[in-house]
Amino acid sequence: MTASNGVIPNQVHVREMKKIFENAESYLDFLKEKDETGLSVTEKILRLFSFQIPYYIGPTSEKSKTGWIVRKEAGQILPWNIEQKIDMKKTSEEFISRLVRRCSYLNEEKVLPKASLLYESFCVLNEINNIRLNGERMEVSLKQDIYNELFKSGKKVTKKRLIDFLCGRGVIEEESQVTGIDVSINHSLATYGKFKAIFGEKIDEDSYQRMTEDIVFWCTVYGDSKKFLKEQMEERYRIN
Repeated sequence: MTASNGVIPNQVHVREMKKIFENAESYLDFLKEKDETGLSVTEKILRLFSFQIPYYIGPTSEKSKTGWIVRKEAGQILPWNIEQKIDMKKTSEEFISRLVRRCSYLNEEKVLPKASLLYESFCVLNEINNIRLNGERMEVSLKQDIYNELFKSGKKVTKKRLIDFLCGRGVIEEESQVTGIDVSINHSLATYGKFKAIFGEKIDEDSYQRMTEDIVFWCTVYGDSKKFLKEQMEERYRIN
């Protein structure tokens, strides 16, 4: 094999190797012998050839000072026993947790996922606070009405939609009275809207908000593994 073979998909090489071993097993009996793992020499070589360690595993040595793997049991980690030795789900979570930075406002807290209900709410309210009517700040009650009646739909709120809302309330008469906003407000309550379609009005209850935040966090941690995400949800909430 040479570097030029890299243009050939690995799956083609695997099929070729399987065929070679099928032929070799007819006169090399040791290739068919199985050990305590239940795998033959042929099967081990094939797994070794096609194995790729997941990016979130990192160093696997028990003596490693920089590793973060969560083990199920001690012992050498090999391509055919990695899931027996390593708790893949917890290791994936540990990998992401190590990358999460600390909040710039609350030093002891970790930053929230971008799709978090709380973070989305903060971003939306932050933009609403910048809106001025005739150069003056809006009353808190009006801000709350804008938040509840416009943003809780989960859709992006355009300047036109906001103007129509304010005109309908008799708060303003023309668009020029509103400043502090461009074509639209950049943030929205997208996550709130998606989960409201699932939970209905219960989304405003504390227990359902906590559940939603958990799911958003798991989607962030297990973003590339639907299997881990499903297992975590079933384990925590007993979903059938």
